[in-house]
Amino acid sequence: MHEPTDEVVARRHAAALDYDLAKADILERLKFQASFADAAWRSLALVNGGAIVALFTFIGNARPKIDHSLIWAGFVCFAFGLALNIVSIMGGFLAQAFYMKATTSSAWNKQTEMHGYEPQYVELQQREQTAGDRWEIVAIAAAVLSLIAFIIGAACALGGVTA
Repeated sequence: MHEPTDEVVARRHAAALDYDLAKADILERLKFQASFADAAWRSLALVNGGAIVALFTFIGNARPKIDHSLIWAGFVCFAFGLALNIVSIMGGFLAQAFYMKATTSSAWNKQTEMHGYEPQYVELQQREQTAGDRWEIVAIAAAVLSLIAFIIGAACALGGVTA
């Protein structure tokens, strides 16, 4: 039977493993950020932007019997949806940037623990994580509001052409 590993050696070894995991997490978050931004926000930009183009095309070819106020309300909703989509993209980017910083701070903490010292970036890591959480909420809220703006804009546009 072997003697148990010295506690200091065990903590350093665990910190080394955590450090490697933190580095891998940083790379995965960067990949996630790119793919999520590409898929989710392209869709919102496409539906709101496409709706604006379709609405202008329709207005140019419409019969005189349309409700102009509803058509303009639809246009405003689609434009607002695009603006919210941009806010969502910026919020998502900033959330992932702060999460990546938090993971980097975690890796630095694990690196110092690996060498037997106390972590130096615990408070910084917590602030970065909190900032990431806040920006994530902003991004999600803006994306949901962008979708709602599209739905309201579509209802207004439909009401304007069926008048």
